[in-house]
Amino acid sequence: MRCGIGTFVITLYLIYLSFLAYQIATDNPLIQISYEYLERLSIPDIEICGSYSDVKISKCVFTWNDWSSTTFNNCATEDYSFLTTDNDHTKDNQFCYLFSTNSTFFYGNADKKPKGPWVRNIDFYFKITNISAVTSHFLSVGTISCQLMDPVFNPLWKVVAKNPAKERVQQEFRLQINAFSGIQNMSTTVSFRKISFLSILDYDVSSIFGLKPNYDTTPYLNSAPKYFSLHQNENFTLNGLTGHFSVSPGSFLHEIQSEKRTHTIFGSLGVAGGAIGLIGGIYVLLFGHPRRDPWGLMHRVMKTEITQENLRNLPFVSDGNVIIETLSTEQKVEMLDNKIRGLETILEDYIFNPTALKQLGKRKIDSN
Repeated sequence: MRCGIGTFVITLYLIYLSFLAYQIATDNPLIQISYEYLERLSIPDIEICGSYSDVKISKCVFTWNDWSSTTFNNCATEDYSFLTTDNDHTKDNQFCYLFSTNSTFFYGNADKKPKGPWVRNIDFYFKITNISAVTSHFLSVGTISCQLMDPVFNPLWKVVAKNPAKERVQQEFRLQINAFSGIQNMSTTVSFRKISFLSILDYDVSSIFGLKPNYDTTPYLNSAPKYFSLHQNENFTLNGLTGHFSVSPGSFLHEIQSEKRTHTIFGSLGVAGGAIGLIGGIYVLLFGHPRRDPWGLMHRVMKTEITQENLRNLPFVSDGNVIIETLSTEQKVEMLDNKIRGLETILEDYIFNPTALKQLGKRKIDSN
């Protein structure tokens, strides 16, 4: 029964180890959310697109930390234009432009008081050059479509590395899930917050063992637009402007979403060790405490010279010396032999593992 239950328990434990290995191989990471308070934010890359009509940004106005403002006609300085486009983004009746400061300007956190001039918000005044062409294809008034992208990760205009997390965010950009509109005769106020998704690289050994993963960071911006009707404004009428939108940070609290593996090698070793303790407890409950085993790795490695005198005094190897007056010499020897053999059998089966001592005797015989 002892052998049968032992074999069953060992088999069950091996199956459990296989299950732990399967969990590690098929682990689905959880998302851990943390936050950091930023001193400043990069001004986003802004894609501005019009359908069936070209779009003109007549001017963009930067409002600074001291509430002063600077107007850039056509959204350009004397030697630099904030707007760019190319043939890939002006086709199929789509006219797209990219607004980018190339990380030369930043939104500043008033609570942190960052050094240098920083931007509070940016206003854009746009003109749809052919509104009738737009309204002939849609039920709504003339509109443009815009979306914000972090300068570090702009998959629609810049080449980025491929991985599942980045491809997911890129697909969301193409579907314009996070887009907002510039609407004819309306003002759009857009606030955004920064979110970074830290994904574990495929076959990352550190994360599999349970150490700090080698993350790949995908930053993106979550925008929240609000729409307001414009009042009668002579400047809009005289300049033929269509609408207006402004972009400003809604929070300097940076949300970080990190993948965390739920099953790792180190974690599974801990669980496996607990399972061994449970199995040992059940075994002791059924059959009592297991016998002691003094035979370890060091005993096998260590080379010890054994003399005949040492061998004679070792238990389980030397003969006993029992004197019983009423028995003959032959009977004494036979009785002593039977008692020692019986005692050795009981001790070997239930109390003590004599493998180490027997090995010492075998070494002595081999050396002779």
